[in-house]
Amino acid sequence: MITAAGAASLAAYAALCFFSRAGQPLPLWIFFAGFGLAALAYIWLYRRLPETLGRPEFRLIVLGAILFRSIGFVGAPIYENDFYRYLWDGRTFAVTGDPYGKPPSASFGDETLPGSFQDILGRINYPDIPTIYGPVAELSFLLAYYIAPGVLWPLKLLYIAADLGTLWLLSRMMPLSRNLLLYAWSPLLIKEVSFTAHPDILAAVCLVGAALAFQRGRDRIGGVALATGICARLSAGVLAPLLLKGRTKTAWTVAAIATGAFYAPFVFRGVADRGGLGAFVSEWEFNSFGYGLLAAVLGGYSAKFICAGVFVSFYLWAWLRRPELLHADILLGVFLFLSPVVNAWYLILLVPFVALRPSAWGIAASISVLISYATGLNLGLSGMGAFDHPAWVRPLEIAPVLLGVAYAFTRRRSAKDKAT
Repeated sequence: MITAAGAASLAAYAALCFFSRAGQPLPLWIFFAGFGLAALAYIWLYRRLPETLGRPEFRLIVLGAILFRSIGFVGAPIYENDFYRYLWDGRTFAVTGDPYGKPPSASFGDETLPGSFQDILGRINYPDIPTIYGPVAELSFLLAYYIAPGVLWPLKLLYIAADLGTLWLLSRMMPLSRNLLLYAWSPLLIKEVSFTAHPDILAAVCLVGAALAFQRGRDRIGGVALATGICARLSAGVLAPLLLKGRTKTAWTVAAIATGAFYAPFVFRGVADRGGLGAFVSEWEFNSFGYGLLAAVLGGYSAKFICAGVFVSFYLWAWLRRPELLHADILLGVFLFLSPVVNAWYLILLVPFVALRPSAWGIAASISVLISYATGLNLGLSGMGAFDHPAWVRPLEIAPVLLGVAYAFTRRRSAKDKAT
C-alpha cells in the first residue's frame, strides 16, 4: 500500500523535475497533473493506513519523504523567482552587513558586481522595494551565500534540512501514527520547500520546536525557539499568545528578549525594514478571500481595518469564551482567510499543525491552494494581469476548504447529539 502510493508520487515528482529543467516554462496542465497525482496518492494512503504505525511502515514513510525532497532538490523552481531576492540579500548582507538599507534598484549600473549577480539583480521582482524578510530568514540567506554565492542549492539544502527537522520534531510530539504522513508527504511542502526554496519552513520548524519544548516544560528553550520563528516569518507571531498561554513568566520574558536580540543589530543601525514591509502591507493583494470580498464592496483600506478587527475579536472570543477553538490550525486558517495576500507558501506554517490535529478543511487547504498558480502569466492570457486570476480560480480553491469546515461542524454537532 505504502509502496504503491510512494511509486505514484515518485513518478509524479520525477516528471515535474524533468519538465522543470527542460528550459521552457512548465505547462500548467503538467503542473496540475503532477501535483494532482501526488495529492491523490497522499489522500488515498492516509485514508487506508491504520491509526497507529509500526516501525517498518514509519520508515517507509520517512524514506518516501526523503526521496520526494531529493527530487525537488534536483528540480528547478516552478512558477517562482523569489529566490533571486534571497540570493541578492545574501550577498548584500555579506558585503555591507545591512540587507535592509537599500533596495536592489540602487545597484543598477554598478559595474563592480560579479557577472552572476548582474543577472540575479535583473531578475528580482519589485527591485525598487527593500527586502521584507525577517532577520532569521536573512541569516539563512547569508549562510547560503557563504556556502556558495549566487546559486540556489545551498538554500534548498538548508530548507530541506529544516523541513525534515520539522518531521522529526513532530514524531517526538505524537505516537507513530498515520498523521505523520500528512506532513511527511505533503505535496505543498515538496513544491514550496524542495522545488522552490521558500524560507517559511524556518518559521515552521521553530514553532513546532517551541511547542515541543513547552510541552516538556523547557520554557527557556521554547521562548528562544518561538522568537526565532517570529523573526523568520513575522506572521508566525499570531501564534505567540497561544503557544505562551499558561507558560511561566520566564517563557514570555525569554521570547521577548530573544526577539529583540534578533532585531537589535538592525534597529540600532537604523536600517530595520526601510519601507519594504510597509509597502507589502499597504499595497499588495493576491489570492485573498474574506478580504477580497470586503474590498470589492468597501475598498481596500476599510477592508483591511475590518479584517484586522475581526481576527483580533475572534482571537479574544476564543481565548475567553470558546477555548475549544483556540488551536494553531484554526487561528492560522482564520488569519489566512482574512489576509490580503495568501501565497501558496504561506500555508507551509499550517501543515505541521494539521498533522498534529488533522482536519478535512486543513488537508484540503494545503492542497487546493496550489490552484492559485493558475494566474494570467501561467495560463498565458495576454488580456489579464500577470498575477490576476480568472473568475473560476478562487471559488474552486476555497470550495473544498468550506466543505471541510462544514464537515467538521456536522461531526461536532453529531457528537454533541450523541452525548446528550
